[in-house]
Amino acid sequence: MARRLDDTYRAQATLTRRLVDAIVPILVPFIGSTAPAKALAQLLFPEVVKSRRLHQALAVDDYRKLRRDAGITGEPPAASIRDYTPDALVTVIEDVRADEDPVTQEHVEQIIGRADQHARNAHRNQTRASTFADNQAIGWARVDPEPPTCPLCRLTISRGPVYKTAETAQEKDIFHPGCTCIVVPAFKGQRTSYPGSEHAAAELERYKTLTKGLSGKAAMRAYTRGVRELNGEVKPRTSAPPDGEQRAAQVRAQAENNRKAVEARIRTLEGMNPKSASAKAYVAKQLEVDRKKLAELDA
Repeated sequence: MARRLDDTYRAQATLTRRLVDAIVPILVPFIGSTAPAKALAQLLFPEVVKSRRLHQALAVDDYRKLRRDAGITGEPPAASIRDYTPDALVTVIEDVRADEDPVTQEHVEQIIGRADQHARNAHRNQTRASTFADNQAIGWARVDPEPPTCPLCRLTISRGPVYKTAETAQEKDIFHPGCTCIVVPAFKGQRTSYPGSEHAAAELERYKTLTKGLSGKAAMRAYTRGVRELNGEVKPRTSAPPDGEQRAAQVRAQAENNRKAVEARIRTLEGMNPKSASAKAYVAKQLEVDRKKLAELDA
């Protein structure tokens, strides 16, 4: 069943590349302009909706297969999610561009990330809705097949399949741009054995270790700090300065995290097939920058 999650992750990565390939040529020509958020949203909306439909169809298929893997016969009950509207994209663009400042390259990258988040949320919301409608499901859990994972993601992963109520089925979004977390259903008899449950067990143990003897805000500060250290985002706190071997290990861990991020961007860019001259120039420039960074990391 771990292979099921790997297959889902690869399928979603492919859909992300397709979406990026579709919307980069739309956004790049607007760099330097003050085009209204509503106008940009109307141009992006059809591509985001197309990606959402593919993610939703993938979720329906995934749910059916995971349900069958759990030994449950018959078809799952039908479940639907709320309609997606252009207003969601208008809000994204307005958040990214303060006071309709001229569009920048950074704005383009942020809008792409948020658009992909909205597309992936169709898979998450469909799985949550299916779980809520199914009396054979005990809840849904969060799993991330591509660490390092942020503190919020790790914390919600550690809780396991505790989400199922009407409120949590359509709760305020708890996923962020760039998040690769997948929502996984857990069926009767799978509370500790659903696909990806090993992630929850590991994260719960991590939480207990990092917050031992603490509570409330102090526990959350210690936990957040510990996860950021694990991800190489901050230097570990030690009672004594790290020796040469420890320092070298910290440097290697940080370099590896940086390398993974750069390599992921390069793979995405290389998978794109831009049509317009401006989009081709954008991709070529980004590839040049990231390849240079990768060479520096390997030096």
